Amino acid sequence: MTPPTQGGSGGKSASAKSAAKKTDKKPAGSKKPAAKKRGKKKKGGSGYRFLLAFAAGLAVACLGFWLLRDVDVRPVERSAPQAVTQKDTSPVAKVAPSAAKPAPQQDTPVLPRIAERPPKAPKAEERPPRAAKETATAPIDRMERGREVADAVQSALADLQNLMVYEEGDVHAPLSILPSRPRSRSAGEIPKLAIVIDDLGANERAVRQLLDLDFPVSFAFLPHGKHTRAGARAAHAKGREVLVHQPMEPIGYPKVKPGPDALLTGMGERQIRRILEASIAAVPHAVGLNNHMGSRFTQQADGVRVVIRVLKERGLFALDSLTHKDSVFADQGGRLGIERYSRNVFLDAAPSREQILEELRRAEAIALLTGQAVAIGHPHPETLAALKDWERLRNRDVRIVRLRELRHDN
Repeated sequence: MTPPTQGGSGGKSASAKSAAKKTDKKPAGSKKPAAKKRGKKKKGGSGYRFLLAFAAGLAVACLGFWLLRDVDVRPVERSAPQAVTQKDTSPVAKVAPSAAKPAPQQDTPVLPRIAERPPKAPKAEERPPRAAKETATAPIDRMERGREVADAVQSALADLQNLMVYEEGDVHAPLSILPSRPRSRSAGEIPKLAIVIDDLGANERAVRQLLDLDFPVSFAFLPHGKHTRAGARAAHAKGREVLVHQPMEPIGYPKVKPGPDALLTGMGERQIRRILEASIAAVPHAVGLNNHMGSRFTQQADGVRVVIRVLKERGLFALDSLTHKDSVFADQGGRLGIERYSRNVFLDAAPSREQILEELRRAEAIALLTGQAVAIGHPHPETLAALKDWERLRNRDVRIVRLRELRHDN
């Protein structure tokens, strides 16, 4: 009995041993998950260090960006001053040129490039104010106003065969002159003033305004004006003096145009006669003739003598408008024995009402001094307005007369 009992206990221990071995193997196998946990901990630690390194690098990058935030590393275009804008906060750009000091030596290679940038342009240049824009367009505005004035000044000539006739501005023609042989007014002599308005013929309204004045003026009509015939007849019906305003060659010809059928210095006697006869026939009731422009033609004695002979044959007098100081028009008239007169005052060389009134007072003074005077004006709106004002302002001691009521030398 004893051996089986021992054998039983021995077998039990063998099975116990195998169970113990199995038990020993399970704890060994159970260590594998623990190893995996340790491996995860290692991976988590390296990720943490990576995040720290990334954060540190980002901080360094931000610090570098902050330190270099004011440095402009763009290429500088020296020919373009607009490269510096209003938002430029560079210390170099803010320093005034007068207060700038030499920059100290620095290790940064960008600073010299910044120093070479052009100074910031002033705001006035970048965006000109409205007043500057108006100043820029002022020459154009003045040009437009000048054209309007010129159109008004030349309104009496606008319809002359579709040609613009320009008034001659000759610096050699004095605006106000005394007679060539001045004398003092004799005792008891009534001073007389003749006012001639020429360049008529295109503006019918101007004729009506002149006829409404309470003193007489003489009317000088351009031969080819649209309203010349009707205006001359209306003036004659009111007892006004009518003249032919004959175009003649100016110094500025051909750039300065005297108008159609002008007398030119190169013309022969036959051509001058033909033009003059047509001009006289175009102005009904004409009793005299004066020159339109003619600063060159009236200096040529040969051509002037032909004109004087035609006037003498027709019984017309000559009025020298004196567009040049060396005119021989009146002198040749005296030599050939015709009735002739000379202008003393240009009323509207400066087309302003105040200046025209001043010239009218000057004409009165010449008449009071010498006994008579001749003033010539044009149908400008300013001249017509000044003559209307002068009705109540004029010196009543000076009589306004027609040209033929003045004395003349034969």
